[in-house]
Amino acid sequence: MPKSNNADGKNGKREYRYWPGTITYSDNEFSGRVFKDHHKAERYAARQKKAPVVKKALVEPFSFPVAPALDSKRDGERRTES
Repeated sequence: MPKSNNADGKNGKREYRYWPGTITYSDNEFSGRVFKDHHKAERYAARQKKAPVVKKALVEPFSFPVAPALDSKRDGERRTES
């Protein structure tokens, strides 16, 4: 059974947070990894910056939104009354 909405309109599920580490090399190639921990992402970027072929290493937060609560009726089953 799905959770009901709270009084403030949130459904009680937590928002997922990820930290993608993007590496740009001197020949404009891209590479990267996605981390759940910000500290590990920062360490990865610092380690990659030491390489002479790396032009830039970025770590930016990315939040994955919570899926909206499902209705009791599916979209295909909805009928409009005239």
